[in-house]
Amino acid sequence: MDILEQDRGKHFDPKVLDAFAKIARELYDRYGGHEGEDLKDELAAVVTRYYSAGMETLSYGSEKAGRRMS
Repeated sequence: MDILEQDRGKHFDPKVLDAFAKIARELYDRYGGHEGEDLKDELAAVVTRYYSAGMETLSYGSEKAGRRMS
């Protein structure tokens, strides 16, 4: 979180950081140091919980509007 905060307002949107900060500790405590398919399934559930449209709908600023990451 310290690294993210250093670039608050420059590289990272303050509103996004504020939202992430609310769930960061819970995510770290639950998933830190884990890997594999079980973790992948758990993280997909988290994305669905917080981003109801799902991971496949996420896009990034460098992409044209409406185009999705694959």
